Amino acid sequence: MPSRSPRRALAVLTVGAAAVLALPGTAVAAVGTTDPTRAGAGWLVTQLVDGNHIEVAIDLNGDGKITDDERFPDYGLTADTVLALAAAQVGGDASGAATDYLETNIQAYVGAADGVGDPNGEYYAGALAKALLVADVTGRDPRSFGGVDLIARLLSTEKPSGRFSDISQYGDFSNNIGQSLAIIALQRVDPGLLTPSASEYLAGRQCLDGGPREGNVPISADQNPCAADAVSIDTTSFGFQAFVSVDQALPAARARGFLVRSQRPDGGFADQGVTNANSTGLAAQALSFGDPAAPAAAEAKQWLLDRQLGCSAPPEQQGAIAFTDGPDGTPLFDDRAVRATAQAVPGLSGSLLSTVSAGGSVADAPRLDCPAPTTTPAPTSTPPPTATSTATSTATSTPTVTGTATPPPTASATTTGVPGLPVTGSPIGGMLGVGGAGLALGAVLLIAARRRDGAHR
Repeated sequence: MPSRSPRRALAVLTVGAAAVLALPGTAVAAVGTTDPTRAGAGWLVTQLVDGNHIEVAIDLNGDGKITDDERFPDYGLTADTVLALAAAQVGGDASGAATDYLETNIQAYVGAADGVGDPNGEYYAGALAKALLVADVTGRDPRSFGGVDLIARLLSTEKPSGRFSDISQYGDFSNNIGQSLAIIALQRVDPGLLTPSASEYLAGRQCLDGGPREGNVPISADQNPCAADAVSIDTTSFGFQAFVSVDQALPAARARGFLVRSQRPDGGFADQGVTNANSTGLAAQALSFGDPAAPAAAEAKQWLLDRQLGCSAPPEQQGAIAFTDGPDGTPLFDDRAVRATAQAVPGLSGSLLSTVSAGGSVADAPRLDCPAPTTTPAPTSTPPPTATSTATSTATSTPTVTGTATPPPTASATTTGVPGLPVTGSPIGGMLGVGGAGLALGAVLLIAARRRDGAHR
């Protein structure tokens, strides 16, 4: 495996580059649930490699073959998974294992250094902020998280302007998402550690032109916040949570107003032109503040539920939330589902980063409770041949249909066993009713998701 420095250079070079694949972990025994939020979190646990981290594969050679040297741990997405489990209040055992993994590998994630202030060290502001948030959410010691004082290191990255910036030989890739996470994490741990400049700096990045982009917070600190290409639902959603955590009412109201105006008619949210579960999940989380049942929040959550794969999907996909729709307008399960689900689950729960806690989480990671297939037995006797009848025999396994939706009798019909979850997944109707033919489930797809949509996330 590459050393730390080449890995860091690789991460910088591959942001926004070719497709990456997460490798799912081993099967996890779980109890059943009909709760969509818990089902999504339970599916995330099945994606943990070795039961403790999310891993991505990058086809560096472009040959379609992944070697061991092309597999890398995704510390940021592992942290997102821990936060999602806390929001759903499930998977306590998996959360503990993943947090242990982050502690063991903390230097690789946040940047190795001999001591605070070491000019030759690596300090990644966004990663430090997220790691600090995970430590506080899971009840770990933030001043000795894997032997690292996360608080001191994060504070050492703050500039006089209030911006938290990377200190790295590879350049400064800090952004307003990391700024928001730093504000939220420090406010949680000790409000006295947070300088007024930090939140004022973030508020100063908002668009204030009074137009349709009023309240937008771009991902880059160097962008014009009112420019069309600087619009960011994701960053504005994180920014809203940061403003709320420090009681900055006016910037929070502006950010919320921008999110409400940006919501699509179907309830979803688009970032970079694509309506997707990542942006919709983050917006739903922000819009849940104060009233989780508010129309904008409820519509965003319903959009997510409509993209959650139900009992008609292959078992290895059930509970996952698709990143977006496919060309046919149905949820598309692809290599972005892990990040999409990790950011959708907190949106479904309505838990803000400023208050979410892993305390009280159940140990198990429940999976979607789908009904067992029922078998129609073959006839025990053969009817006599007549001119008006023919002998038929079927022995196909058919999912039990419950809920309110009744699939039409076509080759594309699918069924669902949980009210509130959509009829999604690969069509199976064409496989049913064929004399003597069984239901072919196929091999488990070794894909799950990640979209590199921001440095140090």
